[in-house]
Amino acid sequence: MRHLRRGRGPGVATGASRAGARWPAGASTPEIIPRIPRQGEDAAPLLRKNEDMIESLPALTDSLTVLASTGPTQEDLLGDTWIGSMRDWADALGAAVQWLGVIAIGAIPLLEAYGAGLVGVLIEMPFFLAVLLGAIGNFLCVAVLVFAAHGTRSAVTARQEPKPRTPRQQKRREKAKRTFDRFGVPGVALLGPLALPSQFTAPLMVSFGANRNAVLLWMFVSIVVWAVIGAFLGIAIINLAAQ
Repeated sequence: MRHLRRGRGPGVATGASRAGARWPAGASTPEIIPRIPRQGEDAAPLLRKNEDMIESLPALTDSLTVLASTGPTQEDLLGDTWIGSMRDWADALGAAVQWLGVIAIGAIPLLEAYGAGLVGVLIEMPFFLAVLLGAIGNFLCVAVLVFAAHGTRSAVTARQEPKPRTPRQQKRREKAKRTFDRFGVPGVALLGPLALPSQFTAPLMVSFGANRNAVLLWMFVSIVVWAVIGAFLGIAIINLAAQ
């Protein structure tokens, strides 16, 4: 950048000319900052030139502001993605019932609390309110499935006639059971979302004989933690991509 900090005489190459651009013969290179006159140089023309450069700075600042504001918008980034579709749907509900929309999104497997919290923030809900509503929807769905799994297990245990499974189903169940035995309810609840939706892991733990209330407690903790992490990361990625 040294060549930008000094005045140059006619015909002296700058970084732009070294990159391939050439100034017309006899033309001086542009100066972007004021400079002081050299010894023996008439100062009056240079002072007028410096004044003109200073007066042009506001226009340059406005131009840079316009260029900075032409980056990709949220609409450009989301477009027709699933998160964009969920955002448009929730936004169209109106302010009075948008909270119900975020709760409903939280009950959808794979979207869950972290997807619902992100949607809530995108429709301009406060961050923690959006996360809370998403967690409520996710937990209500999980609670219904846990009670259903507990009732089914109780009925099957009473009959002592378990439903036959295919070899593939049995293999997957045995693998899940080994994971459950290794990590327990807290580990599966907190790490399960990395592999399966909470709507699958919670009933599965109950079917293995885990205490229903313990499963509900740890699933609630997991849902809140992952809702905060997912919504925060989603907003951070969108903001980073928009820069």
